[in-house]
Amino acid sequence: MNKGNQRTQSRTHRVRYNKEDVMFKSILAGCVLSAVLTMPALAEVIPALHDALPQEYKENGVKAAVFNDWAPDEFQDADGQLKGWSVDIAKEMEERLGVPFTFEGTSFDAIIPGLQSKRFDAGFSSFGTTAERLKTLDFVSQRKIGTSFAYPAQSKLDIKTAADACGLTVAVLNGSWDLGLLEKLNANECKHNPVTMQTHGTQAQAELAVRSQRAQA
Repeated sequence: MNKGNQRTQSRTHRVRYNKEDVMFKSILAGCVLSAVLTMPALAEVIPALHDALPQEYKENGVKAAVFNDWAPDEFQDADGQLKGWSVDIAKEMEERLGVPFTFEGTSFDAIIPGLQSKRFDAGFSSFGTTAERLKTLDFVSQRKIGTSFAYPAQSKLDIKTAADACGLTVAVLNGSWDLGLLEKLNANECKHNPVTMQTHGTQAQAELAVRSQRAQA
């Protein structure tokens, strides 16, 4: 199952709700817009954005977590380098803010706890903006996508609505919004024939489970 969803997706997050954090979120939002509109032009520091940064980021830079297994958005290649258009945007933001970003590739389910514990200052991945996450995180949203069920072309499945997944074993990514979606499905449409949720640490593992017929979608 894809980890996208029908709600707005976000690429950058902050955890603490104080004056400097709200400022940091606003700065990042402006920086994302600047990066998207001007790529691939030569990046330059935007003085107004740099000057508005809280002092801690000017002195220490930004610790950024990046999901390492969601190509082409963000992923780690065979040489261990973080790649993807999400990473490209993050690097453009780094140039425009004029402070160094320290990028750390990590699993999807480690990013939000890392933000909440202040291990990371920002996270780059396709996070769904949910009411629960908004209790502890800020989001800079940059696109809207939807959730879908994926299954082999030769399969006899014909999933046209969420209720068509009732009774199936579904591979899903740890920490993803889709876990909540399936839980709601089991509490409602699939109450009498629930979906079996099979969680995986990486998208590649989830896809392998479907290809090897350990999961149906």
